[in-house]
Amino acid sequence: GGDVTAYRSYLYAADLTVALWRLLFRGPNGRAYNVGSKFDLTIGELTRVVAGALGLPPTVQVLRPSVRGQAISRYVPDVWRAEREVGIREHTSLSDALKKTAAWHRHAGGEFRSRKLCRV
Repeated sequence: GGDVTAYRSYLYAADLTVALWRLLFRGPNGRAYNVGSKFDLTIGELTRVVAGALGLPPTVQVLRPSVRGQAISRYVPDVWRAEREVGIREHTSLSDALKKTAAWHRHAGGEFRSRKLCRV
């Protein structure tokens, strides 16, 4: 669970694939690495990014408001080691990833019909 103030990050699948191959071939055996995006945003901000990428109005209905004094949830990887030691980089912004994904779905015959993007 969570609310619109929770922080998350998102990595495009192609960037993840490149990162995993790079770790396989360039990372030392037995060394642990975090993989993901270091660019975080709140769930509330995410709704605006998704709406903008898809050309839709940002319609958000908050069902569970944040609780005053409650710690903010943050699930964002520290990718410092993977960047420095193995050269992993994020190449696709979240907005571009959403646009590419939407274009793929449209080409595959699907549509984004709902104007109600997010219920949190």
